[in-house]
Amino acid sequence: MKLGVILPTLGSFGKEGVYNRQELGLARALVGLGHEVVIWKYYRSDTPAPKPLPQPIAGVTLVDVPARGLGTHGLAGTAFLNGQGLDRLLVFSDNQMTVPALVAWARSHGVGFLPYIGTVTSDSRRLAFIGNALGRRNLKLYRRMRCFAKTPTVAKALRAEGVTDVQLMPVGLDTDRLAAHRLRPVAEARQALELPMGVPVVGFVGRLAPYKDPLALVEAMVAVRRARPEAWLMMVGDGPMAGEVDAALADHGLATQTRRVAQLSQDEMWQLYRGVDVLANFNPREIFGMALLEALYYGCPVAAVRAPGPELILAETPGRLVPAGGPELMAEALLGLADAGLRDAPVWSDRVQHQFTWDGSVRAAGLLAPLN
Repeated sequence: MKLGVILPTLGSFGKEGVYNRQELGLARALVGLGHEVVIWKYYRSDTPAPKPLPQPIAGVTLVDVPARGLGTHGLAGTAFLNGQGLDRLLVFSDNQMTVPALVAWARSHGVGFLPYIGTVTSDSRRLAFIGNALGRRNLKLYRRMRCFAKTPTVAKALRAEGVTDVQLMPVGLDTDRLAAHRLRPVAEARQALELPMGVPVVGFVGRLAPYKDPLALVEAMVAVRRARPEAWLMMVGDGPMAGEVDAALADHGLATQTRRVAQLSQDEMWQLYRGVDVLANFNPREIFGMALLEALYYGCPVAAVRAPGPELILAETPGRLVPAGGPELMAEALLGLADAGLRDAPVWSDRVQHQFTWDGSVRAAGLLAPLN
């Protein structure tokens, strides 16, 4: 079977070199099951084309597609799909504006359309009205096809909107790229990050933008430092709030015990997860949370604000879920996990291996089962 995979979202999603690219892990699993995969990733046509992936995956063709854009919505037409000989087309669809055009193309060419859905509403504070209107338009199509949801929360939301054929297919971790670093020594990681030994270190990774609520991290670290003045913060991330976050850290006297780097390459990310004692996540609308999954794989405990992704990933683990807006509760959770001696406990990696690898996710969801 030949499958096409489309990422129409413009922005950092699918960017090489920082985090695991979901479409690559999915494609690797599909190739392992004996199929051929072509991946099309949209990029803004008024920006330079992305650099080619340095190590292509056997059986996978990667194509960057120039697209016009409205916010994170990519628009590239459908001509690039003609003549590809596809059997099925999987689209990271959500509320993307291009979905109806892609559905129409698939129907006219006898190609099965597989929507992979991480949200049915918009998390944009500026364009939420437009995003939600597009979501309602897409829902009309989803009601007539089999849909694949990233989380139980999304599956429940789809069913509540009248989508009857919904299969749960959690995002999987592409462990082939991570396995070599899974048990690297903590001391080695801290040396690489210039962090001291013998003190608790809280980790954070994410875009410094309002939806990630990085200022809540500052508030939580104030509470952490009241209890443990020796504690450090290690941040990986950049974005429009970087200056505001740095200023807040300085104003609260946290800057001297904080390390922030704009990004780490995929080959360096192990340093964060092996170097910190606990990872924190503050997005109250986190759809999934790949960083949480990566942390568990590396044996790093996680504390997160309650949201659909963390609720799924941290179930059946000692990880902590806390309500949004509670810096004291988050500080308590962070220090409790950091002091509990849970690093490298089998429960973390077992959780990933049993439920969050792409091969297992694809099989359990019946992604390749016959379509009606």
